Amino acid sequence: MMIGYSPAMSDRRDLVILAAPWAKHSDEFRANVISCAGEIRTADGGLLKLEGGLWAVVASGDRHEADLVLNALRKPN
Repeated sequence: MMIGYSPAMSDRRDLVILAAPWAKHSDEFRANVISCAGEIRTADGGLLKLEGGLWAVVASGDRHEADLVLNALRKPN
């Protein structure tokens, strides 16, 4: 078994774990996250979940990265 491996997490196709701040990822990567993710864990320990078609910050993280990601996930009016 690999260190840090979780069988429960391996089945989560909608889970995205960001290894760096949102702004450091490519536009292509961010577009893929927006179209596929159901849960996003940020590099600073934040957590966002898609519930009922709306994104919600569950935990903001040490640098409030989840709040920045939430703003990016909101569709323009």
